[in-house]
Amino acid sequence: MYTFPEDEGVFLKFVGDSISQVSLGPYQVHLSFENKANLNAEHKMEQTEPNGTIWGYNCQNLADTAVILHRLLGKRITAIKREDLRLTFAFDDGASLSVLSELGPYESGNIGISGELIIF
Repeated sequence: MYTFPEDEGVFLKFVGDSISQVSLGPYQVHLSFENKANLNAEHKMEQTEPNGTIWGYNCQNLADTAVILHRLLGKRITAIKREDLRLTFAFDDGASLSVLSELGPYESGNIGISGELIIF
């Protein structure tokens, strides 16, 4: 629907935080963070393991995908990289998780952080 906001400052609140829970729904992946933030991805995600293996997730159809997001639980976020249609979380073990957005009529997801709702 939208690009990620250009103000990267809002995303810096994730640095030092970690994912505390992963929930799979029929059309989304929900991530809860220790700092009480949450992220709902409704389009696509890419998880890169420390060894470079990439796992792609289509949040609209997870039935045929091995989901290994649990490997990121409790890992500290060390950096955030924002691009127009990609938000990447880098973790302390060398793994990363990219949440993807797309331009179009439908929401790709949302982030709730510090009382603010960001729709992408």
